[in-house]
Amino acid sequence: MTIRPKGKQNALEMIYDFVVSFVKPNIGDSYIKDYSLFLFSLFLFILVANNIGLMAKGTNNKRL
Repeated sequence: MTIRPKGKQNALEMIYDFVVSFVKPNIGDSYIKDYSLFLFSLFLFILVANNIGLMAKGTNNKRL
């Protein structure tokens, strides 16, 4: 981690800022510090799981 983010760190910080700015009006300023990392992890898990599910739909499952 550097002061000036590059590459993957820059992308992750942009996603983190998106999640925090999306959730902050709903849970308030007092709880955002406690739950921001959990909500960021949950967002990434759902994003990855949905993409894996979309890739699995493309396979040929006629033999099942």
